[in-house]
Amino acid sequence: MRAALSRSYDLLAPHERLFYRRLGTFPESFTIREACGACTDPDLSEARALSALSSLVENSMVFADDVAGRIRYRLPAAARLFALQKAIECGEIAGNVRALLSWALGEGASPLLAAKIIRQLSLGWIAPAERMQFLNWLGAALAGIDLDELSSADFEACWLLLAEGLEHAGEPLRASAARNCAMALRAPD
Repeated sequence: MRAALSRSYDLLAPHERLFYRRLGTFPESFTIREACGACTDPDLSEARALSALSSLVENSMVFADDVAGRIRYRLPAAARLFALQKAIECGEIAGNVRALLSWALGEGASPLLAAKIIRQLSLGWIAPAERMQFLNWLGAALAGIDLDELSSADFEACWLLLAEGLEHAGEPLRASAARNCAMALRAPD
């Protein structure tokens, strides 16, 4: 599978490779709006991103699914992992994640997406010098999520991830508060 992905990736134009690596940070499916909002910048215009998305779908590196009459795109698990690995090789992973989180917590208004991104990556993918920024983003995301948007187990896992990160960052009071939020989500015995 990796060999096939590698061959397909090598045949992509440079802007398509860039867009593909950026899509790897999405934890699950995404819309055109989300992809263009989070993955475009002065180096990659919206028009080139749309062209890249079309090419990636044609090459079966991204799938387009009709979900209740709306098209959502997704990278199969192996393709997403390959995109993340390529982003790491290119030194882009932190920037890609930062851009997606900034968009999700800003104009994208999707704290749920932000929490899922950080949970997917865990803190191991994030350089120690940048962890506090990511922890603050996770805290902001969790504060903006309605309880009915995420399963209580996933919500609890996000709060525990935040607590663990804050503990390691030397913030025991904030870590304790995050741990208390996680415990409040546990179902009574």
